[in-house]
Amino acid sequence: MKVLTGLLLGTVISIAFTADAFADPLALAKKYWNSNDGGTGFYLGLSGNVGTVKDIQTGYLDKTVPEQVQFPSPDSIWNLADAAGAKVQLGQDWGKIRTDFRLGALKSSVEDIDGNVLQSGTSNQAVFAYSTLNLSWDIFNLELIDYGLIDVALTPYVGVGAGYGGGWMTGKKDQDTNGQAVTRDRGGHGVAYTGEAGLMFSLTDFIGLTAGYNFIGLQISGEEVHSHTTEFGLRFTF
Repeated sequence: MKVLTGLLLGTVISIAFTADAFADPLALAKKYWNSNDGGTGFYLGLSGNVGTVKDIQTGYLDKTVPEQVQFPSPDSIWNLADAAGAKVQLGQDWGKIRTDFRLGALKSSVEDIDGNVLQSGTSNQAVFAYSTLNLSWDIFNLELIDYGLIDVALTPYVGVGAGYGGGWMTGKKDQDTNGQAVTRDRGGHGVAYTGEAGLMFSLTDFIGLTAGYNFIGLQISGEEVHSHTTEFGLRFTF
């Protein structure tokens, strides 16, 4: 009987220690999830972007008017200038996690095609647009000042998104002597995807400044377009 009692007591103590071992990580996770995370609720984000667009490898001469000779369409390298754009976000802040819908656009210009300068007086515009659904994680909230309406804090965040987008660009090589039968613009649409990492500097519970890095990928004429931009903006939480 004493032996059995000892075994039962040992089993209970062992279970208790095991429960404590599991309770601590769970308690820490719960504490983190419920920790101060800034404002929650519906939010509106407005931001501007500046950055680069990677060279795009796609066709140049590929269409003619009816009954004209078809020109070959080998891939050309379209070199684009730095881009600038804007983005709007509408979403819900759940605490550590945010979900939102974004609509953004970038404008650039074609600097050269295959290293050839462009013909003066011709269009060299390049524009891209995208709409995505996004999931973001506010990693932690470092509160600096909490005094009435003033609630100053720093919140680093990361996020990803996917959706649909496209673009259009045009340019004519200076050495190009082909007639008007040939179009020299490229356009297309397809899957869009984004990634980001940044920091929000909260001024109050409902107004914050954001700054971060954005990657934007989308398709045009069956080719990938990659953009790397720096973002600065405002976020209003209601």
